[in-house]
Amino acid sequence: MKLSIKTKATALFLGYVLALAAVYATFSFRLLDRENRAAVDHLQQTADILAAEIQGYLDDGRQRLEMVGRLPGLTFGLQNIAGSTGGREIPAWTTLHYLFFKSPLFTQGVFLLDRSATVVWNEPPDRGWRGRSLAEHPVVREALERSSTVVSDACGKDGLSDGPHAFVIHPIRPREGDVVGFLGGVIGLEAARFLDSTNAASTLDEKFVVTDSAGRVVASSSGLPLLQPWTPPEEKDRSVIASKAVAGSGWRVWASQPRYSALASVQQLQRLLLGLGLGLIAASVLVSVPSIRDFTRNITALTRHAEVMAAGDLTRPLELPQRGDELGVLAGTLERTRSELQRSRDALEERVTERDELLRLKEEFLANTSHELRTPLNVIFGYAEMLEDGEQDAERRTVIDGIRSQAARLLDLIGDLMTLSGVSAGRINVKRARVDIGQLVGRLAPLADRLAQSKEIELVWDLPPDLPPIHTDDRRLEQVLWNLLANAIKFTSRGKVALHVRHSPDARSFTFVVSDTGIGIPATELPHIFDEFRQVDGSMSRQHGGMGLGLAVARKLVMLLGGEIRVRSLEGFGSAFTVTLPQGEELGADIPGPAARTEHQGLDG
Repeated sequence: MKLSIKTKATALFLGYVLALAAVYATFSFRLLDRENRAAVDHLQQTADILAAEIQGYLDDGRQRLEMVGRLPGLTFGLQNIAGSTGGREIPAWTTLHYLFFKSPLFTQGVFLLDRSATVVWNEPPDRGWRGRSLAEHPVVREALERSSTVVSDACGKDGLSDGPHAFVIHPIRPREGDVVGFLGGVIGLEAARFLDSTNAASTLDEKFVVTDSAGRVVASSSGLPLLQPWTPPEEKDRSVIASKAVAGSGWRVWASQPRYSALASVQQLQRLLLGLGLGLIAASVLVSVPSIRDFTRNITALTRHAEVMAAGDLTRPLELPQRGDELGVLAGTLERTRSELQRSRDALEERVTERDELLRLKEEFLANTSHELRTPLNVIFGYAEMLEDGEQDAERRTVIDGIRSQAARLLDLIGDLMTLSGVSAGRINVKRARVDIGQLVGRLAPLADRLAQSKEIELVWDLPPDLPPIHTDDRRLEQVLWNLLANAIKFTSRGKVALHVRHSPDARSFTFVVSDTGIGIPATELPHIFDEFRQVDGSMSRQHGGMGLGLAVARKLVMLLGGEIRVRSLEGFGSAFTVTLPQGEELGADIPGPAARTEHQGLDG
């Protein structure tokens, strides 16, 4: 589909607008992505800080339990402590143990378990845990199985506390030996100190949630109900989120912030850029549209004028306002071109008229001259025959025979001239008839034998015995084959000259190949071999005579018969001329065949 210049200019402008939009979108998306990463990094830093602080509280509690668990009174005398009380409270010195490892993390108290998971001491004493077996409690059972420090998930009401809580349980063991008991601390989640840190670190839009390994809420900055399952928001929820695991436990800190809040600054910048982009586009439209309209109008006018010139009308001048830019230069150049073309056209038409007149005079001269020359030559030819019939002297008969040969040669040259002139002038008609190729070759053979009798040449006549007749002009076909045979014999001093005839039923055509083993044709001369008055050696001292008409006449007659002629030649090895003619069973108007073709190659095939 051909697009107009106006469409192309509009498309170019739209491409500029789209490119500007693409630049804006790319910059905006990159800025948005960078700010999004910055927001995520900020939330990640906060989550890391909170996780580290919560981990610090848990580590402090674990360390206090570990230090107290190493006291000799617990390591070696746990059973004595239980037995010495006799049902009474543990001696007051044990309270110092509690004061020693008391941590602000264990707001619900601490307890001491023996190897059977029975509470042998607790602080504060009013908890009422003493004497109870906690072997079936899930957290205690996990500590018994693992024999290592356990930070539990969030727990609800379980007999040890009426509110949400969590445990830190540490095994008591001698320096070398099995576990002899456990120290445990109860964290009241509603009064945990790390809640203060979370609330202090959160801003108006930032929210923080601490979950256990089961995904239940352990703490939050937004007052979420404790122990309820919680799912972190996703990107589709328009939130920015980061998380950090609390080492040594199954807890995780989640930090989130609404995307509109995290990216408020970049969105404001985006709106500013969008305004600037729209302003640039509007300014481009106001400036470019009139220029594009004026440009396309002038280009359209130039295009129409060029089409008029291409159609052959060079009389209409270009009407375009005077301009000082490139379009003005182009319009002036086009107008000067039109004027020069008009002058050249007028001069060429005058030359063509002169050439046609010269060609007419040449053809008329050739026809008249040939006709005038034939009459005296025929008289000379007749007188020579009369003299030869009555002459008994052998020497004189030889002279008379030479006169007859030269006269016959002149008649042939004049015949070629008349034929060439007649074909060029369109005065020769084709008379199609049924032609027996064997009889035609029978008429050519004696002439060729006589022409080659003074040379060491073998004449070969290759005709299949079952050749069908061809419907063509017998006289013109004989003239074509004779010109090719005479030309082959003339340029062959020794060797072989052959005529091969083949019939192609599928193509409904005949092929005549005249080949020789003569001097051949140079590659530089092959393109011109069928030109009129053209010979390979055109100098006056050339070895072989002739006017250079034989091949030109052959080509014109072949084309007149509706066929084609080709030549293959290799200098020093000979030539082969191939004539292809239609079988011509359906008689009708003559159809000119294709122009002659030349091929510079070997003679085989």
